[in-house]
Amino acid sequence: MKIDLNADIGEGFSEDDDILDSVTSASVSCGYHAGDAPLIYRTIRLAVEKGVSIGAHPSLRDRENFGRVAFDVTQEDLLADLLYQIGAVQSIASYLGCGIGHIKPHGALYHMAEHDPKVAEAICDSVIHSGADVTLYALSMGNLAAVAEQRGIRVAHEVFADRMMERDGSLTPRGELGAVLDDPHIVISRMVRLIKEGTLSARDGTELRLKADTVCFHGDTPGSGDFARQVKASLLAAGIQIIPCSIQSLHSR
Repeated sequence: MKIDLNADIGEGFSEDDDILDSVTSASVSCGYHAGDAPLIYRTIRLAVEKGVSIGAHPSLRDRENFGRVAFDVTQEDLLADLLYQIGAVQSIASYLGCGIGHIKPHGALYHMAEHDPKVAEAICDSVIHSGADVTLYALSMGNLAAVAEQRGIRVAHEVFADRMMERDGSLTPRGELGAVLDDPHIVISRMVRLIKEGTLSARDGTELRLKADTVCFHGDTPGSGDFARQVKASLLAAGIQIIPCSIQSLHSR
């Protein structure tokens, strides 16, 4: 049993250094919802020093709402924004002696891709342009993952350590009671069961069958560094290997 642990970082929060001690992949904010060029540089340099694989974390152009509010955007404009953001991270990573291993949409963009074909296609186009070895991190068993796999893109099915899910496989909206999980014992139990058995309980008790290639932690959550450390230790104790998606045999291969 193998799993990748990833974190969304480079967003200007204080947990990045700690959380990078526990994860194997880092999704670096590209500047549209948070961060800027100097922070991208410092974040990638820190991740490289800690041996963590680098990914780009593009979003809608929406710093005011941290990229978590959906709005209409044309497919062409979205593709241009994605290429711009990913290109910035790729360029800085290249200067620092590494490439990017994955791309993961952020916030509202991530969720829009589950029901808007134009958004899903734009994301897939940007991933294909970024390189044949680049993996797309997408919601487990979701629409974006299906569209990407149909186009021959390498996909890592993603689950979330700190988020509850609905019976349709979507993430519980952040404004709902119980949407964010902060008890490490509950999270550990859920993640071990998911990785070993392929099942996870939704908010209403429905048993979901999911694929799990990578588990996400949010760098903007207070205490996320310690949270990730506890989860990682428990997964290792359960006999689960923690390795980057770049060296896993993923479902799409």
